[in-house]
Amino acid sequence: MDNNIAIFGAPRSGTTWLGQLFNSSPNCLYRYQPLFSYEFKNCITTNSTPSDIECFYKKLKNAKSKFVLTEHSFEKTDITHLVWKEVRYHHITDNLLKHSNLKIIYIERDALSVINSWYNAPKEFNQKEWNIFDEWRDAPSKNQNRPEEFNGYNKWLEVGEIHRRNKKKYAGRVKIIDYNALRNNTVKIMKDVFSFCDINWNDQVNEFINLTKTRHDNDKYSVFKNKKSSINLPQEIIEQLKIVKSQ
Repeated sequence: MDNNIAIFGAPRSGTTWLGQLFNSSPNCLYRYQPLFSYEFKNCITTNSTPSDIECFYKKLKNAKSKFVLTEHSFEKTDITHLVWKEVRYHHITDNLLKHSNLKIIYIERDALSVINSWYNAPKEFNQKEWNIFDEWRDAPSKNQNRPEEFNGYNKWLEVGEIHRRNKKKYAGRVKIIDYNALRNNTVKIMKDVFSFCDINWNDQVNEFINLTKTRHDNDKYSVFKNKKSSINLPQEIIEQLKIVKSQ
């Protein structure tokens, strides 16, 4: 299995849902945020060699931690692709692309929705102790100056710049998709993504897409959502995000 696919996106951009769309394929072996797990912590850096990266891929296939192994179970038949997702560690993607055959799918969601989702996810934003007016631009309490963390508006900007630069530098190996386009035209977008990754389309994927569109779950981490989430941010921040969006 030499086909390696990584899903990247800023936190709260739909990477978990996109990851499960890949996982629903019987041909994909899927892994969840390995670089954030204890099992693979610091396994890959900006200075990793081709042999380091190849070793990481081999170990990832045989991951054992519950965190990395997905809870959603799908029938697997002929596995041809290793797929993993991260919302951190965007800064290492250039090195990964340079020293391996990796393809990257970058999912981009608008800043207002990302900040709103982050603010309203209890495990991500501590509303009892953090002030959103102090956090929305640079997320100091969440990022804590760690290079692998990409929360807040300015880091959202940086993430987009990283992946657009990668797409230009590594032609044909980075694909950028829009979160809203994926929600509105899931089958069309995913068929295009699978074609880019050389993954066969399967009825099992269609069935899972239909399930995610008809079932709603209020869990902030759920992949089952057929309702558009509402914006619940202070109006002043909403207006500021609308201003920067138009610039």
